[in-house]
Amino acid sequence: MVTSCVKNHGGVPMLFVNDKPINPMAYITYFTEKNMYKEFAENGYKLYSVPVYFTEQTINESSQLPPFQKGIFDKIYSGGEPDYTIFDYLVGQIREHCPDAMIFPRVNVSIPYDWEEAHPDDCCEFSYTEHHRYSFWSDAWLLETERLLKMFVEYVETAPYRDNIIGYQISAGSTEEWFPMDFRGSKGIRADEKFREYCLEKFGRENGTESEYCKALSERIAYCIIELSKITKEVTDSRLAVGAFYGYSFEVPEGHRGHNALRKVLESEYVDFLCSPNSYYKVRIPGIDHPYMLPIDTLKKAGKLYLAENDTRTHLSEPPNDLPRYQNPVWRGPAREITLEIMKMHFAKALCHGTGMWWFDMWGGWYRDERYMELMHRMRDIYGESVGKSLESRCEVAMFFDENSVPLITDTKHPNFRLMFEIREALGHMGAPYDMYLADDFDDVADKYKAIIVVQSVKTTLSEEIMEKAKQKGIPLFVITSNQTTAEDLHKFCEDSGVHMYCNKKAVVYSNESYVFTHTGEDGAFDFSFDGKHTFTDVYTGEEITFPCELTLGKSFLFRRG
Repeated sequence: MVTSCVKNHGGVPMLFVNDKPINPMAYITYFTEKNMYKEFAENGYKLYSVPVYFTEQTINESSQLPPFQKGIFDKIYSGGEPDYTIFDYLVGQIREHCPDAMIFPRVNVSIPYDWEEAHPDDCCEFSYTEHHRYSFWSDAWLLETERLLKMFVEYVETAPYRDNIIGYQISAGSTEEWFPMDFRGSKGIRADEKFREYCLEKFGRENGTESEYCKALSERIAYCIIELSKITKEVTDSRLAVGAFYGYSFEVPEGHRGHNALRKVLESEYVDFLCSPNSYYKVRIPGIDHPYMLPIDTLKKAGKLYLAENDTRTHLSEPPNDLPRYQNPVWRGPAREITLEIMKMHFAKALCHGTGMWWFDMWGGWYRDERYMELMHRMRDIYGESVGKSLESRCEVAMFFDENSVPLITDTKHPNFRLMFEIREALGHMGAPYDMYLADDFDDVADKYKAIIVVQSVKTTLSEEIMEKAKQKGIPLFVITSNQTTAEDLHKFCEDSGVHMYCNKKAVVYSNESYVFTHTGEDGAFDFSFDGKHTFTDVYTGEEITFPCELTLGKSFLFRRG
């Protein structure tokens, strides 16, 4: 009987299957009829995810993206039976090319159409069409979703492919990422009732502010994630790892999205891993960092695995349909040579931060190119070689952010509304790697670092406290209060603080005990050094490089320490 869990290995949380650490690189596609399971299996990939849906409805109400598959439970409210053959087929597609595949399904638990029609008070008051979608505030929705999830997992537990299933990713809400289906805070009748209860319990009054509502919304969504993870754990006798998308404070600093109760999720014994895509900042142009949406070092400190969704666009990426939303440049990738350098960066980000990842071939065939698959094979080998090494951080700078500040800015015209989102370009260019934490980790970790950076969108009690503590400890402190802070400002601060500066120019740098990575942020003469050396061998190509040397923007290099 297969088991999986997350435990420390090499200084970071690692996914274990049958008590062995595994290479945490996976593959998934939405358009399974255009899958590349064969190609990835031939290149040594064993870990896969696969999307499965409880309902045949869009995952994005605002764009009205057409459904990808039929829903397992679409007919049960009209006298029909669950159709589990849908999932049987999806798993069979993977096992055909990789019989010993390790699969963690991406289970979209959105409730079917008929239930929403029969429960209008349990849906959001706003809708993009005449049909209204479920509200996270609804206890009736949560109870019914728990029932359906239990039925699904119980079925899988008796399936012939049971031992191919090594965990579950529980998805809900808009874009499957636990955003409210209305993108406006899941507001409606149930929201009014639940928020009134919240205010009475917390403040002794019936009404609250919009900031208090956003805080309550985050706590509610966190509660739903925990409850559904708990059900999954109970059905599987806690044999398998369970996780979800959540905690996007860095990418979506908007209180009505409900992602600002990360600490609550991290304290749960039922949630083993969390996920997010890489940032979509500036349409992921070359030459800048494509940072994580979560404070991943807070996750690691809490013993949780982080899995990055590398939905890396390529020259083969095209919009999936003619809907206006999907004509945005974000759906198209750059030329092949640029794509290869970005793929190297996305992989190295996971490797150097000690996280897992999956390649999200979203519309299918994005990586169907000999050069891409050669690199996929090489990266898989590199991560396989790293499993026995220390992947613990080698950063001397830590950045802190108080997630409680997000609900405090409800006016989109506030000058710091997008500060945390925007400032990451400068942070990524400062020439030294940095770790990322929630502010309430400060007391436990601050003494490890030579310099502290606090991003303060608005003043909070916690951010003020940690700034005062940094001063008392004598740790150099830089406070970012506007997006006018530049990479040059941060570079000088780090240099003056005694931090080792890896590079003399704008460059993305990642570093752990075993590897160092850089991605050039401009053209020019680059001097790069660490461990007293200036000559290194690029792990990707085997090419020896001696600095200083002339380089162009957007080049990626991975070096080994020692």
